Amino acid sequence: MTEKLVDIWAHALERVLWCVPEKIRSAVIERLMQIERARPTFVAFKDIGEDDGEPSPHAVDEAASLMVQVLVRSITSENPEEDAALTLFRQHQGGAGDGWLPSYLRYLPGLKVDMDACAKISEKATKSKLHD
Repeated sequence: MTEKLVDIWAHALERVLWCVPEKIRSAVIERLMQIERARPTFVAFKDIGEDDGEPSPHAVDEAASLMVQVLVRSITSENPEEDAALTLFRQHQGGAGDGWLPSYLRYLPGLKVDMDACAKISEKATKSKLHD
């Protein structure tokens, strides 16, 4: 079971790592491993069911969804609301598709997204310094 869980989480993290610029990706992974080795404890996640062989797409989606939730919570709890919105609603380079989070949230059931308000917030965001 452990090896299958490793595959699930590796596939989910792979979705995130591709947006790290290729020229520094290995150094980022190495730094992350240094941080992980120095961590005094670890967080255990409950087992996620999967098929034999490759991890099931649903299991990888579930792991990726948890990462999204943790990242959004981190941004919203560590910043004032307006700053968090500037970060989350900015136009991103190097991301997937159009690089604008509200585009992907607007049609989800149970969620109303004010696209005009998001656009106004996005226009206030300074240019990202993550890419050359």
